[in-house]
Amino acid sequence: MAKYLVDNWNAVNDSVKVKLQPIPASQSSEEVLLAAIAAGTTPDICSNIWPGAMDDFIATGGLV
Repeated sequence: MAKYLVDNWNAVNDSVKVKLQPIPASQSSEEVLLAAIAAGTTPDICSNIWPGAMDDFIATGGLV
């Protein structure tokens, strides 16, 4: 479903392209996002985040 939505968005929106980056089954979204924050490669949009992780993201400066 997500790939379908991204493909359709990209087909009709030339100025803003979306890149889908699935989370590997062996990792949680929180692990992946904390690693991205540490690397300075945070996504612009993310879904499926446990609300309790927000404090960690805020503390690391990764959530704006």
